[in-house]
Amino acid sequence: MDRHYDEFSRFFKALGDPSRLQLMHILLQAEGSLSVSALGEQVSIGQSTVSQHLRILKDAGVIRAERRGASIFYQVDRPRLHEMGHRFQALFGSLLFEGEATPF
Repeated sequence: MDRHYDEFSRFFKALGDPSRLQLMHILLQAEGSLSVSALGEQVSIGQSTVSQHLRILKDAGVIRAERRGASIFYQVDRPRLHEMGHRFQALFGSLLFEGEATPF
């Protein structure tokens, strides 16, 4: 199978959970990075569940992690999101958006 399909599948699976989408939304709005505890304060799930969701997002390349002392801080990998958006449009765009002025 083409590696693009595998990569897109992992990417969309990582974003395919409502809690992970909520975490992404929070991280996208944040100025800088946030710790697991800061993220946990903003969502209605436990800190260990937040950590599990963040691991999935990180493994898919959607977010980056940086250790600072005993804490790990997370932020959206914006260049990666842009890259995946452009690649998705290049691969599927002509089929999805043919004849449309703007896709959204």
